[in-house]
Amino acid sequence: MSTPLRPKLLLSNALLAALVLLGGCSATGDVLHDFDGDGSLDSDDCAPDDAAVYPGAETDSYGDDLDSNCDGSDGIDNDLDGYPAPGDGVPADLEDCNDSNPDIHPGTEEIPDDNIDQNCDGFDESNITGAPTVTISPLQPRTDDDLVATVTWSAGSTIVRWFVDGVEVAGLAATETVPAATTQKDQVWRAVASAEVGGETREGEASVTISNSAPLTQSVQVLPSVGTVLDSFECFGSNSDADGDPLSYTYRWFVDDQPINATTSQITASVGFTRGELAGLRDHGN
Repeated sequence: MSTPLRPKLLLSNALLAALVLLGGCSATGDVLHDFDGDGSLDSDDCAPDDAAVYPGAETDSYGDDLDSNCDGSDGIDNDLDGYPAPGDGVPADLEDCNDSNPDIHPGTEEIPDDNIDQNCDGFDESNITGAPTVTISPLQPRTDDDLVATVTWSAGSTIVRWFVDGVEVAGLAATETVPAATTQKDQVWRAVASAEVGGETREGEASVTISNSAPLTQSVQVLPSVGTVLDSFECFGSNSDADGDPLSYTYRWFVDDQPINATTSQITASVGFTRGELAGLRDHGN
């Protein structure tokens, strides 16, 4: 008895692959499905029955209890550290301030003084102690003195602010010198130096009180410059006061550098001059 002939179907590789896919089978026999039609196989899709949830979704709103992009977090979490990037309703205390670095996220250990905010609290913590030290020179300034603030601080830059009688002087922000023309007698000037360290402001300060400036005598002249033993002599002077105070005068006269009993701006022959003597005075303004 002869064996019946069975027809043979020869398939090309390409056709065979197409039939395998159409039949829902992989080359290894695994069944491939995408029931929700979102373009991701059920084996990769964290929500195979939800077409709005699939790996690589561009949006993942926080607070909807859905991991829309299948990264393991409710919200966009590019570095997969469990903390979502800011946005889409993410609470501030859970925001990842660097979503490209898994070592940076809320609650992680901070490394002080490295200029990196590892724990996303907005600051780089610091081991630096103390505050800037401020001195003002001169220590006992007068109205004709400039005020100069000197700041000692080794942990970075500082900003100096000036206050007069407790009120900040806006026009002197970030300057270390106050011109003498700016000050007045009896004012209290305070220099405050501020530095930012580890998320906090460190401040140091110093204060001085402006005292009265002595009057200034620009010129003194005795007339006549040459006289006789019978002449009277009078003093003429030019004076000023930096504080604008009214001036009063006292006089001391000297003959051949010896004081005589005369305290007004004029001396007369009654003093008893002798030819050849040198008369002069010392003028003191108050």
